[in-house]
Amino acid sequence: MRQLRRLPLTPRPINGEILSSWMARVSAVNGISIPELIEYAGGAGNSDFPPVDRDVPRPLIAGLALACSIPDYKLAEIDLRVQFPNAQASFFLPVEKMAPNCYNHSAIPIPYCHACFSEHERKGTTPFWKAEWTMAHVTRCPKHLFGLWAYCHHCLCGRLSVVAHTKHGGLVARCTSCYRAPAAHLLESAEKTFSRNQLVASMGQSLTLACRGLDPDPIWLGRINAATFLSVLDDMMWIFLDANLDRGFPLISRCAP
Repeated sequence: MRQLRRLPLTPRPINGEILSSWMARVSAVNGISIPELIEYAGGAGNSDFPPVDRDVPRPLIAGLALACSIPDYKLAEIDLRVQFPNAQASFFLPVEKMAPNCYNHSAIPIPYCHACFSEHERKGTTPFWKAEWTMAHVTRCPKHLFGLWAYCHHCLCGRLSVVAHTKHGGLVARCTSCYRAPAAHLLESAEKTFSRNQLVASMGQSLTLACRGLDPDPIWLGRINAATFLSVLDDMMWIFLDANLDRGFPLISRCAP
């Protein structure tokens, strides 16, 4: 086993956080990038960075645990396969390979709720990416009802990352392109479609619960268990997307707004 020196600062994972989010926080407080942390802990070459949120390689978990003095099993529990044991691979957003030596090398390429991050900064709490934001069917924040976005709402091109900020005495979220802080949603009004947004957010939350192995909200299909709920939804997606093609286009194209 390789001998790794413990990093000077080692923040603990937050409940419900994804591994890349925790790695971004560890990197930020130690003045390094995520690829540099991966290379140190996992021994990866300059062009071979492994996946860091789902199906995480055991050597990387072991190296991160050594570098941060955290038990292996604590980091292994963050793997999305563990957090969502009932989820199929297609339920997750596509994995974006992390490229080294890039201007946004510590950015997190996962959609997020700007209102959540704005709230963290206002309250002085640590910003982090939630595990449910990696699910392809989760498109709205169940708390704020705003749509999840992968890019900055100000410049529309930069990704978000966490950086150490002396003014705030901790970590804050900033755009890797314009360096502006996330703000409340600038591109839509939740008031006009409040009921619809509530339903969309509720469905995403129920699917997430079912993927975790927990019973979903009975408002959708009655009191059924997680496995039955996912089976019914899987059949419905097959009907809308594959089973009934209208001149070569999925049936859902006639139902979507």
